[in-house]
Amino acid sequence: LLKTARFLEMERKIRAALQNDSFLFYLQPQFDMSHKLRGFEALARLKDKDGSFISPAEFVPVAEEAGIIDRIDIQIFRKAACFLGELVKKTSSDLMLCTNISVKHLMKNNFIEEIQAVLEQSSLPPKNVEIEITESIMIESAEKARQCIDKIRSMGMKVAIDDFGTGYSSLSYLNKFPVNILKIDKSFIDQIDSSESSQKYIEAIISIGHILNLEVVSEGVETDVQLEKLKSIGCDYIQG
Repeated sequence: LLKTARFLEMERKIRAALQNDSFLFYLQPQFDMSHKLRGFEALARLKDKDGSFISPAEFVPVAEEAGIIDRIDIQIFRKAACFLGELVKKTSSDLMLCTNISVKHLMKNNFIEEIQAVLEQSSLPPKNVEIEITESIMIESAEKARQCIDKIRSMGMKVAIDDFGTGYSSLSYLNKFPVNILKIDKSFIDQIDSSESSQKYIEAIISIGHILNLEVVSEGVETDVQLEKLKSIGCDYIQG
């Protein structure tokens, strides 16, 4: 009962934030190995009444279970795209905006229309957009996902597989899906300087990515040691 009360309270806060359009977006930078800015990943953030932040680890699972994660996805994408669209226009830079899309959202019938509407509203060129999806999509509804990814690519956007290696990574799926980028989860990067097996695992993912002609982004890079190791094993981009 206690969990239910907490769940309902969190769901109420999420629905209120959606209603008031008060989700915040944070932009986490991505760089290439010579420290040239590639772009940003838009991250959803939510504040409580008292101004303190509610952890995504708290609100994301509730939003997923309540079936409203797609509404957060699109609100964050819209806000970040409008912001970056202006920046790209003013500076004629070629920065990427990476945005997370949940499996449920991708499977919605009007998904492509929603994305299209945001692009029109924000004047951000499709080539500056990267849609991030988790690898579970490949297992859950491979055929429909493939069609959706084909559409995203045909509109000129890129597609990244997020948190690669944390789920049921299947190379045969990866080979069939027309994606551009593999993202290595922060949990592996955290251990790169303390665990040889972690480093070997990251090396293997980078190597697989390159064999499949994909670029590889390592997430959650926070130290010079991590950066140097990733550079030495041929990673393409870092985020953190």
